[in-house]
Amino acid sequence: MDFFEKFYLLFIIEIVLIAISTISIVVTAYDKLAAKHFQRHRILPEKLLFALVSLCGSVAMFLTMLIIHHKTRKKRFMIGISVILILQISIIVVLYYLKILDSFYNIGTIFLHLNDNIGYNSKIHSGGYARMNTNAGMNLLSIIALCFTIIMASRHIIENKYKSRNYIAVSVITIILLVLEVIAEYYLTSSNVNDVVLHRVVNILGFILCPTVPYVLLLFCYNRQRSNNLLIIIVTLPLYINLFLCVISYTTGWIFYVDSANTYTRGQLFFIPTIISILYYIFMIIAMLKSREDYDRRDKYIFLVILFSPIFAMLIQILNSDFLLIWNSVALSLLLYYIFLRELQFTYDMQTEVKNRTAFDTAIDQLANRKNNAIICVFDLNNLKAFNDEFGHRLGDMILCECAKLIKESFLKEGKTYRIGGDEFCVICIDTSIDAVEQSLVKLKDLLNKLNKDRTDKIQIAYGYASYNKHESDTAYTVFSKADKEMYKNKALMKQ
Repeated sequence: MDFFEKFYLLFIIEIVLIAISTISIVVTAYDKLAAKHFQRHRILPEKLLFALVSLCGSVAMFLTMLIIHHKTRKKRFMIGISVILILQISIIVVLYYLKILDSFYNIGTIFLHLNDNIGYNSKIHSGGYARMNTNAGMNLLSIIALCFTIIMASRHIIENKYKSRNYIAVSVITIILLVLEVIAEYYLTSSNVNDVVLHRVVNILGFILCPTVPYVLLLFCYNRQRSNNLLIIIVTLPLYINLFLCVISYTTGWIFYVDSANTYTRGQLFFIPTIISILYYIFMIIAMLKSREDYDRRDKYIFLVILFSPIFAMLIQILNSDFLLIWNSVALSLLLYYIFLRELQFTYDMQTEVKNRTAFDTAIDQLANRKNNAIICVFDLNNLKAFNDEFGHRLGDMILCECAKLIKESFLKEGKTYRIGGDEFCVICIDTSIDAVEQSLVKLKDLLNKLNKDRTDKIQIAYGYASYNKHESDTAYTVFSKADKEMYKNKALMKQ
């Protein structure tokens, strides 16, 4: 069996494994959604999950379960999948050392030669074509996975419409880059000098779009309401520099060069798009680590793991251009990121865009296990029922969302905001002083006064807070009850 026949068999095996892994990820995510939101009979049977694990989907399913926290407390799954994975690796190692794999290759040769009449082997006449087929197959699977996430993101909003649009945009850009990569690979194997112009144009588009993926992801991490226009202009400036360098590379060859014989070579400034992309990834990591409202510490670690994949692939491809890994790794990261965000969304109140009661109960429970002091603030909207009765529920919902926005903005640097009831909110401030809480309350009053300036129907928010001390006997729920009583005292004073 020659090299190219063996390579083709490995290509087929690789495609099958990628397909099984993709199915395992999707099935695990669906099972998580079904367990939380659907009826019991729509949960997938455990035999199906173990069947996918047995068919070499163990790595993908195990990582997905860890990321979305699905069945991680079930020892049957955690131990079972680990044991199956170890067995699979052991079998491959034994087969390799006993050279039994060569027998499989020889069997594969028979099947390949049986298909000579329809031209399978005739197509694998060079290493270039074999590599192109491999990359095309991997890119096709990545495109299918991204199309799936785009459809899901368009049907179900990710946190808010702004972030959904950004996620869909970055997925579409990645699909375009995957297609351009396949086209560029085709031109690399082409000796037709008439393809020179198109070869250059494809590379220009690819290098222009390369930094836009981490750029849009960076925008995804920022809250549009807090965006600084000057900061956005500064962050966007490298994109325009990259655009200019890529366009003039058509003649100068600074980023890349395709000569008259259609031969591609890297230019002296080839590293510019890569450096810009890495900078955007670094800014994204900084923005995510600085975010106190959107992600918990555990969520940040998961985000970093997901983000590491394309960075690692980028470094490998820089060192060896034969490995085209970047955009497939980005596609995988986007799929995992979507699953992660959907799981994270279970802790959000979609109407007001703040954390929900489930997240609040979890945060209160965690206070008992943490070595931190905290201040718990409770808020309640006055006369919301009267607003609903007089002006309709639509106006009442708008007021509810506006108040949630004001509370969140006022306490952005101090703690996380939760909606704990119909018109009740709570902010948990970890290791924050009472003075800082008082300043946030003053800011809330100022914002509320601005909102009420031109309104005849004034909006009022009653509040109360209490301190939780880790060295005292009061539990977090007891402190919350105290804060709730203080809020009702404040509400009574407002009505006098």
